[in-house]
Amino acid sequence: MKTKLFYAAASLCLSVGVASATNAPDSVLLKQMNEVAAGIKLPASVQKGTTKITIPQVANQYTLELRGTDCLPVIDRSGTIFTPLTDADVQLYFQLTDKASGTKVDVPNIKVSVPGEFKQSDSKGLPPRVIPSLREWLGYGGSAAMPAKGEIILDPAFAQELQEGMQLFASDLKEQSNYNYKVKTGAPAKGKIYVTLNTEDKSLGKEGYRLMVGDTIK
Repeated sequence: MKTKLFYAAASLCLSVGVASATNAPDSVLLKQMNEVAAGIKLPASVQKGTTKITIPQVANQYTLELRGTDCLPVIDRSGTIFTPLTDADVQLYFQLTDKASGTKVDVPNIKVSVPGEFKQSDSKGLPPRVIPSLREWLGYGGSAAMPAKGEIILDPAFAQELQEGMQLFASDLKEQSNYNYKVKTGAPAKGKIYVTLNTEDKSLGKEGYRLMVGDTIK
């Protein structure tokens, strides 16, 4: 009985000892990796004209991967930068991986400022309250009023794709505001609403839009 008790105790101590020996390197590794992760930095501001985020260099035993951002239309998961309308702050999410063990740790969020196409001025008006809210806004100053009658002009190159949606828009204007708008094709003109799908702004995606209100709404 004593032999069995001693054997069990010896086995228990051995098991605990092995478990501790196995876990110790992981704890040390995690500590080392978290220290490395905490030291990963990027310049606070992206230089204007930069089209790609540069992944910070790490020691050879690790890999560093950009996992995402909190503003994909400005910096996507591949690190591609799309120039915003005005300056934008973006949080980057990186993950550090140990090649030998496959252990992963999250890098503390890194904030970078991306210069915009224009400079915003608070003196030129606040963004309108709409649902969904506007992602970006640039005020020009002045005021604009939508007349009760008008025309929605479609870019002839995209008239087929736009026709149904703009007819629905015209119907909504009539039903909700008693505004009478006719849908036609043509070129931008003063006092008209002009709609096109022709844009080089790839950050808009399938459901985004860019609206400019001046002599023409387009």
